Amino acid sequence: MNTSSEDAVEMASRKIQIHVLFSLSFLAIVGNSAVILNLVRKRIRGRSFGNIDHLILQLAISDLLVGFFCLAADGAWKYTYWWLAGNSACKFVKFMQMLALYCSTYTIVSIAIDRCIAIRASCGLSRTSHRQVVKIMSLFACTMSVFCSLPQIYIFRSIASPFDSENGFHEQCVTYGAYTEEWQEPAYILFTCAAMFILPLIIIIISYTLIFKKIHDESEFRSGKRSCHFVSIITRSCKNFISTSFHRVR
Repeated sequence: MNTSSEDAVEMASRKIQIHVLFSLSFLAIVGNSAVILNLVRKRIRGRSFGNIDHLILQLAISDLLVGFFCLAADGAWKYTYWWLAGNSACKFVKFMQMLALYCSTYTIVSIAIDRCIAIRASCGLSRTSHRQVVKIMSLFACTMSVFCSLPQIYIFRSIASPFDSENGFHEQCVTYGAYTEEWQEPAYILFTCAAMFILPLIIIIISYTLIFKKIHDESEFRSGKRSCHFVSIITRSCKNFISTSFHRVR
């Protein structure tokens, strides 16, 4: 009785997760496809296609991959419960999931660096040089994403479940047997956490801190100039008033 109630709760939870994953994947695919279509149309028509447009396009493509491989693929897997696509698809999907997440994260970092360059070095950097920097950052983001995602191909594999079901044995896409030492799994998790969250967060914080500092300094400088101008106006007005009053008295 207890087992059947637990199975019912698990089935209900899976159904909710499936609906949520497919709903989010639909929104991600439709929304990012619209952004990509709009930006591609803008570029084809010869309109001004700036550095931020290039980075937003890359971010939309990355998020589109997240919608397909992280949300829709997980939703389908939860629906079937077992992994039915084989070993090659297991490795490919897990690689693409991590690649999409890394690429999305590193593109956000590139946007932060690009905005920092645009605000702090707008006068000392030509438009062509700035565009070259953006292209290098985009290429570096893609290269690092591929490099950091490669371990997924080795770690994940499709193996037969040790528990049989009503229809016999089935397979799951798992990391079982990939780690030969106890320290390897925590080390990989720590590497993933640092590469995907900690280091990007530090770079983003530094970039926007420099942006806010530049804006603050400019604001202070302009307010200082306005104050000096205001003081000079008051001083001249006082001098004119005193001079005029003195001549009237005489």
